[in-house]
Amino acid sequence: SSITLNSQQFRCGEFLFNPNQYYRTDPCIPIVCRNLKSMKSNDDSRKTILLCGGNTMIEGFKKRLLSELNNHLEGKIRVVAPKNRIFLPYIGGVILSGLTTYKYITKDDYDEYGLSIAQRKLGCMEKL
Repeated sequence: SSITLNSQQFRCGEFLFNPNQYYRTDPCIPIVCRNLKSMKSNDDSRKTILLCGGNTMIEGFKKRLLSELNNHLEGKIRVVAPKNRIFLPYIGGVILSGLTTYKYITKDDYDEYGLSIAQRKLGCMEKL
């Protein structure tokens, strides 16, 4: 047996850029781009975006993201899409878990204290 996909294969990635089209109000990539514009930064850290994770593997994602970024940010923006980006979140987690200075919240901590544990344990400035 076989499955035939029509526009569904293209529409699933569209949700990341336009959730309103699917009657959702989730934060989307254009909102993130606008938030980047409002960040105060003296360096060019906002000018390079590293793609990682499975959703970035969607065909045309890099091109569409670059288009959205150029609509909201000024100057040259670089989007880096390494071939192994599907594994980067895992690799980052492995690195963080091996650091002795890494602070984390266990499930037991969260179950006992809720979101307030983040403020206490991680030193978050804003009250959650």
